[in-house]
Amino acid sequence: MNIYELRKITNKTQKEFAEYLDIPFANIRNWEQEFRNPPEYLIRMIERIMIYDRYLVDTQKKYYSWDNKVPFSFIWKNGRYMATFEYMNKKYEIPSPGYCFAKRDIDSFITGTGFYVDDKVDDLKFLSQL
Repeated sequence: MNIYELRKITNKTQKEFAEYLDIPFANIRNWEQEFRNPPEYLIRMIERIMIYDRYLVDTQKKYYSWDNKVPFSFIWKNGRYMATFEYMNKKYEIPSPGYCFAKRDIDSFITGTGFYVDDKVDDLKFLSQL
């Protein structure tokens, strides 16, 4: 991810994002306009801060459905998080803003009770078999 993508996830302006991270506003602006590039370690540190503040989910971590039977993880795909899981030897992806939503939607899928939809209309197409 780059600085622009990270900032957009927080729905903050450049100035608000700079204040949130305690980084000079000019640095954020220069990085987004690609006049300069931030060091890779700084991107990783910002991602860690955003995971801690629950703007991001940890893509290196395994999560489990509410009943602890279905392991799943997250990937960043097409500008949003996808919860990925395997069920009955098939792989699935569900767009999800966070692990609580993913747990709920995966359990709903497995139990056959239907899906819950986020407030985004494009999430109506929330299951794609790989």
